[in-house]
Parts: sequence; C-alpha cells; structure tokens
Amino acid sequence: AWSTLFPSAEWLTCIGRIAFPIYIFLLIEGFSYTRSKVRYAIRLLIFSIISEIPFDLVYTGELFNKNHQNVFFTLFLGMIVITLVDKVLNISTVKLPIRYILSIPIVALGMFAAAKLHTDYAANGVFTIVVMYLLRNYKTAEMYYKLGVKRIVLARELSIDKIKTSVIGKEVQKLVDKVGEY
Repeated sequence: AWSTLFPSAEWLTCIGRIAFPIYIFLLIEGFSYTRSKVRYAIRLLIFSIISEIPFDLVYTGELFNKNHQNVFFTLFLGMIVITLVDKVLNISTVKLPIRYILSIPIVALGMFAAAKLHTDYAANGVFTIVVMYLLRNYKTAEMYYKLGVKRIVLARELSIDKIKTSVIGKEVQKLVDKVGEY
C-alpha cells in the first residue's frame, strides 16, 4: 500500500516486506498455542473481510476489487493448509514419508486457491507459510523462523541489487551468513 500512497518511498516497501514473515511467525505461534484452531481460523477470516474494504479503497478507490485481496486472506488460507497438514502429519498409523506425500495435494490446493483469489503473495505466500511451519522445530532453520527473515519475500518486488545496497539488505545478509555458520 505504501507504493500507492508514496511511490518514491521504496524504503517503506522494504519495511513492508519484513512484515509478512513476522505475520507468518505470529500465525504459527498462534497455531501452536491456540485451544481452538477453528475459532482462530474464523477470526482470521473475519479480520480479512473487515480489512478488505480499506485495503481496496487504498489500492483502487473501490469498495471491493476482486483482483487483489489483502494479506490476511493469505494468512487465512495458510492457516487452513497448516491445520490440514498437521492433521495428516499426526496420523501415527502411516509412515512419515507417506504422510509428507499425502500433504502435497493439500499444499497444492491451498496455493491454487491463493492464486485464484489473487491474495497478497498468492501461492508463494501459502507455500512460505507451510515451509516455515514445517521448519519450525529444526535447529538449522530456527534462526530464520524466530527472526522471521525470508530473503525471498524481501525480494518479491525489489531487485536483489536494491536489497544488497539497502541498510536492511545488509542486515539480512549478516543474519543469513550467521545462520549458515550453524
């Protein structure tokens, strides 16, 4: 939205790109600690619907635009996908590799839905949510997950050169290098 309001302020876009991994981190933490995943998903859906009107007004000047939905629709779809993937991965009667294979169509369906609904970050957003969910317990990925740093999300609309030359990009590179040392 910043680029719509302030087209010359690319640094605001950089800051905005950091928000999505933080949202994912909070989504996964909420998923892990909530008593009711269904109520959590319903609250996400309600918030995404309520926030859609201001989002569309900023982007298009219309009350509703079907060509671009806000990030909370992506988070909602991601929540549905990780809930289903979690159920499949916790089937104790099936071997683990088979459980991962059974999860692939769920993830693909969530990515397809995000692309068709034109959500923010689209299929890549849902895929990133699933990857961060699956990596949440691995030591090598722990720093990425806890810091919410994903260079691929930062690079969504900016070229790699702009990220490397920005202050944020240098900090991200330091963190990535640090993670590689583990």
